Amino acid sequence: MIDAAIFAEDTPARIQVSRAASAVANASARDVGRFTGSVAGNVALAAAPGATLSRVAALRRLRVARPRRTFDPPQIGWVKETTKSKKPWKAYNDAATGARPGLAPTLMRTMADGSKRPVKFDGVRGDYVIDRKMKVVDAPPARGLSSCDNRGY
Repeated sequence: MIDAAIFAEDTPARIQVSRAASAVANASARDVGRFTGSVAGNVALAAAPGATLSRVAALRRLRVARPRRTFDPPQIGWVKETTKSKKPWKAYNDAATGARPGLAPTLMRTMADGSKRPVKFDGVRGDYVIDRKMKVVDAPPARGLSSCDNRGY
């Protein structure tokens, strides 16, 4: 192999170029693909050696990844609505996606004492319930109702 390298040094450049052109012209698609992939990979590693470390780190994270817990879709019930208001908010809420006239979609909420109570919404889209609001209030008393805001979380 060393003899071949020394012999190649003595070969004129025009002959080396013609041999290279002949090799490229007669190369199969597999050879061209292997060469292109090898060159692209070497250039990427030379340009960004940190990419190699990030790949290894990403592969290590995959091994320790745990599957997420899945939850059953919510059981959406329907209760009769007794509100007979003629005010604009009623028409607005009744026009929600998936709304049914005279019925309200509900989810069961578990209270702190373990009891359950239904919570009404305005409409349904797939597994998601819709709760429309005419006006969102951002005042201190309204924010105080949130369990997170008044604790500073």
